[in-house]
Amino acid sequence: MMEDKPEIEEEDDELVAVNDKYVIQLIRKNTKLKLKLETEMTAGKIQFYIFVVAWILTLMFGVIMCLKSNCSVN
Repeated sequence: MMEDKPEIEEEDDELVAVNDKYVIQLIRKNTKLKLKLETEMTAGKIQFYIFVVAWILTLMFGVIMCLKSNCSVN
């Protein structure tokens, strides 16, 4: 029975090493995904602001045209 323990410990060490590699890979993948998410969120915010500015400019243009057409009635 004493001879079985070193084998078990070696197997445990191998399993720990494999698990550590797996955890490190998961951490790297997680950081890559976080960076990708941050860039997508930034792009989404920029698109939202462009949409809002375009909408406001459209409203302003419409109001200006209405005022201009009402003022030029002869």
